[in-house]
Amino acid sequence: MRRLGRLRSSRLLRGTALLGVMMLTLATGLTVGAGPASPARPAATSASAPSGALADVQGAAATVPAATSAGAPTAPASSPATPASSSSAIPSGISSATPAGTGTATPSGTGAGTTIVAAGSSVSGSSLTGQPAGTSTSSSPAQFVAAPTSTGFVTVCGTELCLNGSIWEMYGATHGPFESDVETTITLALEEHLNTIRLTNFLYESGSLGDVYDPTLWAAVDAYIAAAGENGLHVILDLSTYRNLLWNNCDGPAYDWGSFLSWVSSRVNTVNGLVYSQDPTIALVALAGEYNAVGTYTFTANDGSACTISYTTQDLTDFFERTLAEAHADFPNQIVYTGGFLYLDWDSGIDWQTIMADPDDQICAIHVGSTGDVDTTVPNVSSYCKGMDKAWIVEEFGFPQSDGDATRASEFQSRYDLARSYGAAGVVFWNLGPEVNGVNYSSDSCDVNPQTPLTYAVVIENSP
Repeated sequence: MRRLGRLRSSRLLRGTALLGVMMLTLATGLTVGAGPASPARPAATSASAPSGALADVQGAAATVPAATSAGAPTAPASSPATPASSSSAIPSGISSATPAGTGTATPSGTGAGTTIVAAGSSVSGSSLTGQPAGTSTSSSPAQFVAAPTSTGFVTVCGTELCLNGSIWEMYGATHGPFESDVETTITLALEEHLNTIRLTNFLYESGSLGDVYDPTLWAAVDAYIAAAGENGLHVILDLSTYRNLLWNNCDGPAYDWGSFLSWVSSRVNTVNGLVYSQDPTIALVALAGEYNAVGTYTFTANDGSACTISYTTQDLTDFFERTLAEAHADFPNQIVYTGGFLYLDWDSGIDWQTIMADPDDQICAIHVGSTGDVDTTVPNVSSYCKGMDKAWIVEEFGFPQSDGDATRASEFQSRYDLARSYGAAGVVFWNLGPEVNGVNYSSDSCDVNPQTPLTYAVVIENSP
């Protein structure tokens, strides 16, 4: 969804039913909670776009804020409106088989119970903490032995991604770390046969720049990365949350990310003891997806002051050239890329071809949310990047539960068909979580879980 002004998410934390699951207690004794007090948040607003989640962790329960989007604010008012999303199916094309040795274990069947290996512990069961009371996600808890933490890094091999010498099709979902607890999230990922979780919106984007290194927020990220690795999953570490925080504090593409990237890459995970840049669970590092179209934006910054951010095509190109080089140097083992672009189906001023041709942009990535993205962006980007022998991915697509489960299942299938027909190296949907409209969420969720059974089944059926 294209919006003017401050970065505010359509990706909202959803309702009081999740408040009791925000405390993350790890086997190591680490408790994520009792964070510093934060300013009051504005009330949540409904949106129909793929949405994300962010919450403060305070005490035993989290305060639910209006979260900040993984994407940037909308293009200037003079820009064309975004067409409604298309649900027309694209004929199924290339279908990649999953090679052996991917390090991703998959439970058999749909909705089967799992044994979750929490970081450094053995936490069993298929209890989806955020599920509505009286519901079940499994008929009988089938035992699932999780794969060990991957010993190899995911790499780029031409137009594909590879793991341990074999082609690896990235198949994942996005998750804001404070929407549900670690066990709930990992259980859902395994039951939906995913191999990747994209972690985003994990900073307090309505705060000050002094909140960037908040140990409580980063301990939660640690917990998700460690648990993902213990269960054979990989992670996209999406740093667009930092771009959002900068923007909301009136800093645009001229701001240098060098010190932040250095800090993140050298962070030692408080759960598994691994340095981020040396942890093979972190497969990809995304910078600033959905960067806004070139233009001038006037809004109220987090501190209440009036803010104007203005930049040119060259300013944005320079930002990505500088920041990609910094990130590539700091994360030499991971795949570094811009994050998924939006606004490429019209003349937004984004010189995506120059940016994607940068050798430090190791893969091309887009978000698919409109008919323009389907009809224009996907064909153009896939052709351009494959012409450079570079892999491309759909980093995000999604549809709200209000579309109805049958319609939404068809919409999901159309996106999977689209990605495969154009030879995408991976696809990620928005959003992985336990929310259900009218049950534990009062607005319009984009979550996929067993309570959206037809969409849930499509996700499972399309797994590699």
